Amino acid sequence: MAVVLCAAVLFVGLYYVWTRMQMVQIGYEISTLEQKNRQLKKRARELMLEIASLQSPGELEKKASKIGLTLPAMGNVVHVP
Repeated sequence: MAVVLCAAVLFVGLYYVWTRMQMVQIGYEISTLEQKNRQLKKRARELMLEIASLQSPGELEKKASKIGLTLPAMGNVVHVP
């Protein structure tokens, strides 16, 4: 009877330790994922700012002039309704 009681106490103790270790491990994983989430959100904001700056008329005009594009003459512009 004493052996069974000791085995039960040992089993409960090991189960308690295992669950606590799992909680600590999951906590570390959550912390790592939260940090990665913050980094990805920061990168997304940086990319949105870059897109906005690249779509600005001044930036587009500079890039067009670098590759040899020029503004069309007034008579060559066709307005589409």
